[in-house]
Amino acid sequence: MGNSAKMFRVRVSVSSGKPGLKRNREIDFTSLLLALGFILVVLSVIEMLRIPIIHVTGGVRYELFTIGSPVVPYLVGITVVPLVLENAGRVKHVLVVAIMGMVLLVDFTFGYSYSLPFSVMLWAAILFPMKRVLRLNKILQYSVTLATIYVCLVGLHVLISPLVPMELPFLGKFTEVLWKAYSILRWPAILLYTLLPYALLTPLFHGFIRSRKPDVSMNPEEFFRREILSGRALQLILIASMGLATYLAAYNYLPRINPSGFPTGVDTVYYYAPSLRRMINSSDPIRFAFSEPFASTRPFYMLFLYSIHRLTGLDFLQTVESAPIILLPLLVASYYLLASRLFNLRSMGALAAVLTLAGIQTSVGIFTSYQANFLGLIVANLLAVLTLTVNSRKAAYPLVSLLSFCLMLIHSWTSIYYVATISVALAYCTARGRGVEGLVRIAIIVAFALLSTPFVNMMQQPVEGSTDPLHAAQATLIPIFSLENLQEYWLNTHSLFTQWFRGFMANAFLYILAIIGIMRIGSTPEPAKTFLAVFPLTLFPLPLVNYVLGSRLYFNMPLQLYASIAIYPMLQDNSVMKRMISIFSGCLALVYSILAVANTGFFPIGYVAIR
Repeated sequence: MGNSAKMFRVRVSVSSGKPGLKRNREIDFTSLLLALGFILVVLSVIEMLRIPIIHVTGGVRYELFTIGSPVVPYLVGITVVPLVLENAGRVKHVLVVAIMGMVLLVDFTFGYSYSLPFSVMLWAAILFPMKRVLRLNKILQYSVTLATIYVCLVGLHVLISPLVPMELPFLGKFTEVLWKAYSILRWPAILLYTLLPYALLTPLFHGFIRSRKPDVSMNPEEFFRREILSGRALQLILIASMGLATYLAAYNYLPRINPSGFPTGVDTVYYYAPSLRRMINSSDPIRFAFSEPFASTRPFYMLFLYSIHRLTGLDFLQTVESAPIILLPLLVASYYLLASRLFNLRSMGALAAVLTLAGIQTSVGIFTSYQANFLGLIVANLLAVLTLTVNSRKAAYPLVSLLSFCLMLIHSWTSIYYVATISVALAYCTARGRGVEGLVRIAIIVAFALLSTPFVNMMQQPVEGSTDPLHAAQATLIPIFSLENLQEYWLNTHSLFTQWFRGFMANAFLYILAIIGIMRIGSTPEPAKTFLAVFPLTLFPLPLVNYVLGSRLYFNMPLQLYASIAIYPMLQDNSVMKRMISIFSGCLALVYSILAVANTGFFPIGYVAIR
């Protein structure tokens, strides 16, 4: 390509810590601009296909995806200019003028709706005959890098703008386009949501083949034997994750976002705040927690809220509003501990902590204010750590007894789900190890969980409508399977991903990572392998399950651990491209959650009622 081919490439020498050792890094501006063009072309094609989306912003409305910027056709044309100047010989400047002139002519004559497809076709027509001289790997690498920067920029803009206004119109436009792109992915997310548990069939099949052919040479724990982060990096990631969790929990109460101080979170308004108000005004708050119809299904959590009220002096509404600010960082820390102990890798714990913020437990949990569910998951994770990873009986037995008893009185759904999962995992490990320790722990967990029922009955006053957590959960689980659910599965799941929870469950990138992680369960060490293999089994009958209950099963499922399994090996790969793709996927999932929290909104209706 001669000297002209070098005019758009810059070679940068980077010195390492060792004397005399330099590394050359080349910035290929031609490939960089083509990568930008590729991203714009992809977005343009989505707009040209007129894909319908359900866009949730202050309500639900149907619309078509649009980039909505008249400069896009010109930007697409500009991205091929360096390529033409490198390879078009003497007529290169004439071709550049011709390209931009044609885009300008079509735009002025027919308008944006024609100039956009024209620029896309022109871009493809110029690249196709020159494909042999293109550095396709470099273009793809730059595309992923630019897309990651774009996604992170949007996430930072949303996080920072409430406190330090960034009144830059193009950042707002970038945010809108990305949220619309996420909204389009709600359609494939429904399919991913349905197929996710069946990904377990892949490691089950591989395990069957290995058991039939014991001579097959494999190292199943190859990727989970070494740390990839330093001690200081681990501390910074955990602190940053817990700090971001606190910020997200408080986000919709920031003065710039919510100057009127309206409450946020569905259950905050309709359940927790009214119940806590009556509890505070009662003559015996402790007995009230075990007797009032709503409080009696989660008495220990209501006592937790009452303790915050007494310690801080906050009123009933402020107490309920502040609870997630405490619970969400603790949830992040609990998953850090769970992953660290299950995999014996603190790097996996740090990754799980970050991905907890990218999960539906954050986006859906903040919108719905599933507060007791949050605390239940925290206790359940501690219970899993003790039962599966602690060998000392003196330490394990008393704490396991206490946690299993408390868990049922905090949130019964979570209790039943985790008690069953841990019991199955322990039973399998006991059968393989031919010991009795696992059976003893199962007996302790189940026995102390069941003791919650007579305890609540002893504490209750005879109040109409009150019940204990176990019977409340049973009443919910009775209509769990139905052929009617199968018949209405698509309609109900579509509603779940578009209108229920404002569609915040539709984090397609989290589901993709979780599916990959489930397929890789066979490469993980014990006890993580057995424990994590049980959760997808509970979702095998998903099409027959009531969709509200199905969403709660997904909410309790540790999707962040499966996503961590998917990303961790990629971060160790020698391929820079694979490492970048893993980071890009994680950023996409995290920013989706941030945008969902930013679109949570408030509940002025009912504000006066709970006052």
